[in-house]
Amino acid sequence: MNAKLKYDINDYLTDDDFILAIVSNDQNKIEKLEEFIKLHPQEIEVIEQAKDILLGRSETSTMPDGEKLALKQGILKIIELV
Repeated sequence: MNAKLKYDINDYLTDDDFILAIVSNDQNKIEKLEEFIKLHPQEIEVIEQAKDILLGRSETSTMPDGEKLALKQGILKIIELV
């Protein structure tokens, strides 16, 4: 994640490094996310929401189905590149 004061859930869901930290075993990406959380603890709630969506655990997501599909397709493309 870039140095920004406040992020919304879409910032996380469209960030390649964040996605890879959540859905892959890339230790470097995971460590960078952990460091980001240490520096920005105020982001934990939004990060957890984004993580739930990426892992398919969000029953309460208000994201429209079309956006969910586009997000899923984008994530799959990112994973294929790794």
